[in-house]
Parts: sequence; C-alpha cells; structure tokens
Amino acid sequence: MSQVDERRNSPPLDLRQTLASLYAPIEPELARVDALLVDTLHSDHREADAVIRHGIRLGGKRLRPALVLLAGQAVGELRDEHVTLAAVVEMIHMATLVHDDVLDEAAIRRHEDTVNARWNNETSVLLGDFLFTHAFYLASTLESTYACRTIGRATNTVCDGELRQTLASGDVQLAEDDYLAIVDAKTAELCACCCELGAHYAGGDPDTVARLTTFGRYLGIAFQIADDLLDLEGNESATGKSLGTDLAKCKMTLPLIHARDTLDPRDRKRFLTALASLPLPLGEGRDEGASTAPNHLLPADLIQFARELRKSQTDAESLIWSLLRNRRLGGFKFRRQHPVDRYVLDFYCHEEKLAIELDGGQHNTAIGRSRDEKRTQLMASQGIRVIRFWSHDVLLDTDTVLEAIWNALHVNQTTRTPNPSSKGRGEQVLAAWLARHDSLSYARTQALAYADRAQALLALLPETTAKEALAALADFAVARRG
Repeated sequence: MSQVDERRNSPPLDLRQTLASLYAPIEPELARVDALLVDTLHSDHREADAVIRHGIRLGGKRLRPALVLLAGQAVGELRDEHVTLAAVVEMIHMATLVHDDVLDEAAIRRHEDTVNARWNNETSVLLGDFLFTHAFYLASTLESTYACRTIGRATNTVCDGELRQTLASGDVQLAEDDYLAIVDAKTAELCACCCELGAHYAGGDPDTVARLTTFGRYLGIAFQIADDLLDLEGNESATGKSLGTDLAKCKMTLPLIHARDTLDPRDRKRFLTALASLPLPLGEGRDEGASTAPNHLLPADLIQFARELRKSQTDAESLIWSLLRNRRLGGFKFRRQHPVDRYVLDFYCHEEKLAIELDGGQHNTAIGRSRDEKRTQLMASQGIRVIRFWSHDVLLDTDTVLEAIWNALHVNQTTRTPNPSSKGRGEQVLAAWLARHDSLSYARTQALAYADRAQALLALLPETTAKEALAALADFAVARRG
C-alpha cells in the first residue's frame, strides 16, 4: 500500500487528542490566547454577553491561532505580539463562522446551536461585526502597523471570496479553477496570513516568511477541500455541525465538479438535473443507528429544545424556522418563503405537501379572512394542505403549535417515519455518479497533494517540535473527520 493510500484510508482521528498532541509545543501560549479572548470579548449587558460567550464556545479547533504560534516558534522566539495576534485571527475566524452560519442556514456547530438558531440572523450578523471590530482594535494596540495592514488585506480577500462563492451558488458550470480560486480566497488567505504574522514577528527573513505564508495557503486549500468532502459524506454526530448545506445551496464543490466534467454530455445533463432537483442534501441526518420505526409521539428532546429556544426568541417566524430547518422536525425538509402560483408560503414541506402560515393581527378582519380562504382553496386545488397559527400562539403556546405541526406531518405516516439515513431518488443518482467516477477519491487526492506541497515548504526550516507540528497539521487537515 502506498503512503498516499495509507493516509487516505487512515482511521478517524480523535479530534481532541490529536490537537492536544499537535499543540503541545505552544500549550502555554494557547492558554494565554484563550484567556485573552475571554477577557477581551464581553459586554456589560447580560443578554449581549450571553450571545458573545456562546460565540466564543463555537470557535472550535483554534487552528489559526496555532498557525501563528507554531510558525513563530519554528522561526525563532515567541513574543507577546504573537499571543495578541493569535487572539486577533481567532476573532476574525469566529466572525466568519457566525456569518457563514447565516448564509448556510446552519443550525449546529461544535455540537451546539448556532447563534442564528438560538437567537436569529440579526443577532448573528451583529455578533460577527462585534468580533471583527474587536479584532482590529486589538491589532491596533501593537506598535507597528504591519499587523493591521496584513490582516486588513487578508480579511478583504476573505470577504471577496465569500461574496464570489455566494454569487456562484446555483452555477452548475463553475470551473475547477474558479472553485480553487474561491477556496484560496475565502479559507486559505487567512491561514496564509496567520503563518506570515507568526514568522514575521519572530524575526524571520523575507524568504522564510514567504515560504511559511505559502505553507499556510496550501494547508488552507487542503483543509477546505477536506471540509467540502465532509459536507458530502460526513456524520453530523462526529463533525458536530450541520452538513449538506453546500448541496442545499447548490454550491459546486470539487467532487461534484469532477463528476460533472468526467460525464458524457447525456449523463452530464441527467447529473445536473438530479443536482438541481435534489430534495435531500447528501450528508444531512447521517447519524448512525437512526431509528426507522414508526413514531407518532412528539419526541421529548424536541419539546425541550422548543422550550429552551422560546426563552430567547421574540419573533414567531424565527422560532418556527429554528424548529423546522435542517430536518430537525422528524426528518422532514422545509423551505422558507416558498413560491406557489402567485403566493409565497411562509414554510413549505414538498415531501408532504404541507404549508405552514403565520398570521398576525392584520388577518383578523373580514377581508383578511376572505383572502386566507381563497388562498387555502387554491392550495387545496394543488393538493397542498395549509395550517395556520397566530404569531402570539407560537410564542406563548409553543408546545401546542409544535404538536399540531407534528401531527399534520404524520397524518399520512401510518407505516413510516422519514428515515434520516435513507436517500431520495436524486441523492441516489448523485451518489452513484460520484462513486462511479471516483470523484470523492479525486477530491481527497487533491487535498493530499496540497498537504504534501505545504510540507515540502518546511524542508529548509531547522528541526524543531514546532516544525514537526506544522507538518502534522497538514496531515490533520485532510485526515480529520470533524
């Protein structure tokens, strides 16, 4: 078996143990970074502080602070500036995660509710802004403006990459080079920036700084390709975050691009049709051991989740969406603001042809009731059932509303409950093509190639534990399962 095959088929990593081992050379400095984040990121207002503390917990692996510190230690001595800058890049990364969760409509990260799921999109956007501004303020406390200039350039590139990715959503003709350019900008740029800052502030010469900057860039590309693979084939229980969001947004990632480009024209058309009509994102609800037995009782954990969510939600539509999104309600997929004929439904489940409408006070009039009746009749003529709730009932009597939706979904489910681990027809077609053309394997090989290129750039550095850790991080980027 080749070295590449061994790495490709390596067993799942224990994330915490692996990172603890890799970060061992910088453990004291990372502890200082965590302390600085806690000391710096807070609010005097209790509700706002709760949001900020939750955002800190979602930060996760601390990869970017580690790159700053390990790159610095691989070149020379770590200084106080390294700790400050490690906290700065983590704040920037957390801000991008919070904003990404809004764009992806993700509900889970690090095994916890995302900010937009627990609160709402507005809170998420504002928390991201709070983190960005604090990051630049902290960077400005250093004597030199080098860090602010470098970080400013990098964050501009990151935002440009995110914008390009958003605009490319739904573009099934996205080229592989364009995909890699987006990955380079939105993910690899910040990793490159981390290594550049670490090496520069440790006194590295220009050539060494340039090599480590490129190391960070290649590592970031490998990391993102592997992350896109997780979105297709990962397990939500293992990754601790919402999966399938790329397909839900019709974002073309490397495996999909490879499959599309290796198909003949006829199969390519069928493949793209299956992709466009996919009812269930690959990877969504992939928990092992998911029960397929009928269950018409509202699960206790769902009731508890709704009650906890109600404590922080003041908007009925956001509360309902938090309960419906990502197949949280019994595995059924809902769409928000779904157009049908000349109307736009608040929430719609195509699988069961069920519409959920929220009514405010404006509906409690003769004209309002007449319009609602005509709308319901039109939906019924198309086989769509409509259930309506007063917005205040959603907030004041969430349990009853939730039970009514659950019963409506299961009214025709006498013999089955949606199996979260089963595939719909569109998903089966895509999975078969990805397997037939080794597209997942191709993407994994490309990630490994970038990891190898990153490791090669470390050859001229002196042999240190920090250098070994950087090389191991490149392997970790593609071998991880979370």
